[in-house]
Amino acid sequence: MLHFATGAITSSAVAEDYQTVTVGHEQPVAGNAAIPSFTVRPVQFTQPVPNAAPNIAPNAPTIPWPTNAGPTQTLPGFPITGPSPTTMAPGNLSGAQGAVSQLGGRRVHTFPRSSVPSQLESFLSADGRERVTIISSGVNIIIEGVDQLGTVDIATDRLVIWSSADPNAAGAGNKAAEMYMEGDVIFRQGERTVYAQSMYYNVATQVGAVLDAELLTPAPGYEGLLRLKARVLRQVGPNSFQAQDAAFTSSRLGVPRYWFQSGEATFEDRALPRLDPLTGQPMVNPVTGEMVVDHNRLATSRSNFIYAGEIPVFYWPRFATDFTKPGIYLTSIKFGSDRVFGNQVRTEWDLYQIFGIASPPQGTDWTASLDYLSDRGWGVGTTFEYELPSFLGRPGPTVGYFDAWGIDDQGLDNLGSDRRGLTPEEDLRGRVLWKHRQRFWNGLQFSGELGYISDRNFLEQYYEREWDQWKDQSTGFEFKQLAGNGSWNLAADFQLNEFFTQTEWWPRVDQFQMGHSLLGDRL
Repeated sequence: MLHFATGAITSSAVAEDYQTVTVGHEQPVAGNAAIPSFTVRPVQFTQPVPNAAPNIAPNAPTIPWPTNAGPTQTLPGFPITGPSPTTMAPGNLSGAQGAVSQLGGRRVHTFPRSSVPSQLESFLSADGRERVTIISSGVNIIIEGVDQLGTVDIATDRLVIWSSADPNAAGAGNKAAEMYMEGDVIFRQGERTVYAQSMYYNVATQVGAVLDAELLTPAPGYEGLLRLKARVLRQVGPNSFQAQDAAFTSSRLGVPRYWFQSGEATFEDRALPRLDPLTGQPMVNPVTGEMVVDHNRLATSRSNFIYAGEIPVFYWPRFATDFTKPGIYLTSIKFGSDRVFGNQVRTEWDLYQIFGIASPPQGTDWTASLDYLSDRGWGVGTTFEYELPSFLGRPGPTVGYFDAWGIDDQGLDNLGSDRRGLTPEEDLRGRVLWKHRQRFWNGLQFSGELGYISDRNFLEQYYEREWDQWKDQSTGFEFKQLAGNGSWNLAADFQLNEFFTQTEWWPRVDQFQMGHSLLGDRL
């Protein structure tokens, strides 16, 4: 359980009511009009336990506990006790320029959130090693020097800060500074924005916890921003998040028409400086002066549902993606109807996402197809494409394509005006096609092809464009090397499809020359 407090923040009594919110794994928890499918458990009210850390249920999300003891008061979410501190006189924070200070070795700019001056109160902790600062009536804080990829911009109605008592002391620059915020919290760092009602954050370690959170972040392949809403969102590292009872969507509508919902999810945003291809140095935006970064975003989740119009339409136990593709599980769906196949539904599925492979090999694409043809039956297949810098440990640029598809055919072939109503030679029909090519550093090239077809009419019936425009499918391999104006090759071809006339070549060697004189130009 998370002990969480609500009420006005003061130095003598920070909260009046203490709310215990139970977050379990066996039942989804949320409370947001934008995600109407979530349900919320009844809330129980209890008093905090003195001299103890928050009571955390097994497997429940946690708010990190401050590293040092605080003053004699109960701060929201952190029941703390100790001897009475020496309190500084309350003051106001006003003015357009705000205040500038040092916090854990980082430069901090503080401004009122609105035209109403912020109320500020600061005092030392019981042991004198920490300073506790309470700001109310709205505040906007900008923290510089957190990392090289972006400053921290925070706006909140109420704020509590734990920091070093002496910022000039040895080691104070590495001392943790912690914050607790509540009331219309807006947290920005780099290109990410978090909206929440309450939040804890450790500036030094960049970890924290957020309740009733909404995260907006850009993602390749999406228009606009990727949107995440979660009952509990934890930041466990500078670019790593964990969410429970979360929903993802690219829609910005209050109640989106579609969303992806998970019981538990992790999200990692790896921000890497973009390097200049000529100098190898990090690139800088000439207008803003900020470093240009590229993002590699990885997400994994469990207990997943896809909602369309507030209705669950799909379930899968595990999901993983790198957000370079706009689809979730289903990459494409097509509908059609004709006299050959009848009514058709053709779908393609991302197998990396279905099998939960969060970091697939770069330059590869793996999909599965599941098709329904009302006049022919169900068809299933898979396609794997790759473009790699090496293959099976051998360096050299490599490209390849593998496609396999089959069907339990219950219909008749229609191949033209004079070839209609033909009974297939086989009920189980299909094809396997693999094309592979790799180039090596010394000009040597290897090419291979595998082409299997179940019967003579299958390709013409189901892959008519390939039948009309592509070369005949064959099986064989070739080693070739280009040298100046000549080349040599070692090749072999095999016949797998006995219903076609094909020439088999057991390994043969050929050499070719172009523009080369014969007998010293005597001929």
